[in-house]
Amino acid sequence: VQNILNGDEFLKEKYQDVLQDLMSYQEISNKLQKQKKVRGEIRMNIPEPFILENQAGEIISIENRVQDESHEIIESLMVLTNEVVAKTFFDLALPFVYRVHEKPDEEKVKRLSQLLKNMGVANQLETDGDKPISYQKIIDKITGLPQEKTLTKLILRTMMKARYAPACLGHFGLASEFYCHFTSPIRRYPDLMIHRIIKQFINGVPREDLKLKYKSIVERACEIS
Repeated sequence: VQNILNGDEFLKEKYQDVLQDLMSYQEISNKLQKQKKVRGEIRMNIPEPFILENQAGEIISIENRVQDESHEIIESLMVLTNEVVAKTFFDLALPFVYRVHEKPDEEKVKRLSQLLKNMGVANQLETDGDKPISYQKIIDKITGLPQEKTLTKLILRTMMKARYAPACLGHFGLASEFYCHFTSPIRRYPDLMIHRIIKQFINGVPREDLKLKYKSIVERACEIS
């Protein structure tokens, strides 16, 4: 896919049956990225390790995983799908499992703000520490600096841990009001739970029946997960 996006004419001809779809996905992804930047999605520069092994299972090397535009397209569309599903079932007022990421603790934010100032990084966290875009502005400022890795870890430690909840509390890091794990690549138990609810709703099970059946199950599923 990346080679096609890079303009490989042979591959564009070979996969011309999906080429137009791919170009549409690229256009949509670019628009979504611009929207996410405006609303303040936090994007930390934390490389993901990629482990290379030989046939005996021995590690040959550990490298940084490449994250190119083809990955970005998948990520953008996956996040959008998760948001749409979460909002749909929030509006239906049905029991559901949401993936939530709450605002950072005020005391942690104050400590981070002072630490950043001590290291020469001006910030507005003391007044705007409850806005995701404030953290993204800091990340943009420190990108390329010698202390970037250390400061990024400190910002990450200031954040709350994401969790599953029966209440839709939003996702701070993604700057999303509605979010769930509907399309996670690894099928988790919370995903299976909402897939069951979605399927039964689609198949015409009355809302009141779904509420009676799933309210306590969803709460327990979130607690266990």
